[in-house]
Amino acid sequence: MRKFFGALQVPSRLLGVLDQILIERAISGHSKFPVRQDLLIKLWAIRALPSIRGFLARRSIAHLRQGWLTGQLSHTEATHQVEKVVGDIRFDLDQARSAFALRRLLGSAGLFSAGSALAPRQLRSSNQMSVLNHSRFDQAWLTRFAIATENKELATDTLGALRRSETAPPTQIYSRYLTFWLEGSTSASGPAIILGPAECEEENIQGIFRSAPIHQVLIPTGTSGRSLAESLHPEVASVYSNGMTNEWLASLRHEEREAVVDRARVVRVKRLEHWMRQDSRFEPTPPCKLLYLSGSPNMVPFMVVDLILRGYAPLYVTGATFFLGSHPYRATQRRLVSFASPATNEFGSSGQAFERCRGISGHDQLINIAIIRNLFREGLVTGDRSFRTAIEMSTKDYLQCLDETYGIPRR
Repeated sequence: MRKFFGALQVPSRLLGVLDQILIERAISGHSKFPVRQDLLIKLWAIRALPSIRGFLARRSIAHLRQGWLTGQLSHTEATHQVEKVVGDIRFDLDQARSAFALRRLLGSAGLFSAGSALAPRQLRSSNQMSVLNHSRFDQAWLTRFAIATENKELATDTLGALRRSETAPPTQIYSRYLTFWLEGSTSASGPAIILGPAECEEENIQGIFRSAPIHQVLIPTGTSGRSLAESLHPEVASVYSNGMTNEWLASLRHEEREAVVDRARVVRVKRLEHWMRQDSRFEPTPPCKLLYLSGSPNMVPFMVVDLILRGYAPLYVTGATFFLGSHPYRATQRRLVSFASPATNEFGSSGQAFERCRGISGHDQLINIAIIRNLFREGLVTGDRSFRTAIEMSTKDYLQCLDETYGIPRR
């Protein structure tokens, strides 16, 4: 029976599509896809843990989640009832991704704290997940699990195994991250500053960071009346661009793009587009996503990992709140829904219901925070008050803050 349910698991990408359809149908009362709502819920529940008990629990959660989306349950009622169901589920180590997927699907509907028992640190410290023989898993998976659960003991064992067996270049990012986390840095390149997308407190930067090179998130802006080149820090050493910003840059006239790239000096990207390959100012970065057991890198964690791997340490981060507070994006540099879209509001939303909930859950903020917190605890990363608050906050408090800012208002 376990194998039967395992064979029914829906691929993660299809699961995301089904999730979006469910939200659209629940909020608007209709969907452009001619699929019955009850069938969608059943399909969603099929992506359950591979057991009858897990399937039934997942189906119950699906209905509770749908009750909140359609207004039949309040946010408090849905949260409490989901917590009861989740509390009775037991996980094996190889089902960690299913647990994280369930938590993220709850968050995409604004029920962030309802899945707090499925957070990496909670799973590690509770009896909900029975730790099986590690020999069943490859070193890449164990590295991701150690990072997500902030488990230094497992990380130490895994690093030793990687050093004994590592041959292929793609796996080097695992041993390099673990080495910095467990053994620190010789800081060949010295300290550096990261400017995130939120309000930056540059005036509070002191000590060794006062003359450190500055690296900035590159985000198209349409709210300030200033050009993107003008919104960059005058002393910026490099900028980091995501896929959407790359599309935006490609859409600019040659002279407009040159103004941005000249001001930025170096543009670091996750993947070089064809039009970048003949321009030495564009640089590829290591595959940081390989470190993620769930979700994908936000820009600031992506920058932290890349700069650490380049030998910069310690790092000082300002302008990164991990979506806490009322202004996760500064007024002069807000995210776009697409490279051609108008700018969003202070929450990064264009106004669609649950838009930011889906975005935040898609990246999996708890994994993004864990990636940085491992380095933060070793003194390799620090930052302003907003950054430290998010990094040091308990999982439950952090998810409740997301509920208050995004979940309950259905942003």
